[in-house]
Amino acid sequence: MTPIVHADSAARLSLFAYTNNEFRMHIYGLTNRGYIVPTSTNLNSNTNWYPVHTNFVSFWYTNSAVTNDLRRFYRVITNSL
Repeated sequence: MTPIVHADSAARLSLFAYTNNEFRMHIYGLTNRGYIVPTSTNLNSNTNWYPVHTNFVSFWYTNSAVTNDLRRFYRVITNSL
């Protein structure tokens, strides 16, 4: 048996859109790999990231509850659970 190692498990973000007071993006990466979408309003803090969505790729994330934040940042990380 030969093990298969994926050196790059980073998610890819694409097709960003902001319409009708909704933000959405497409997330893709390795098949059957779980990813978490955390969000923050402050890039200077390592502790202010809050998970808002978890799924297996490929999927769309839609924030339909866009607030009046001056800024909102998103990232996608591998779900290690």
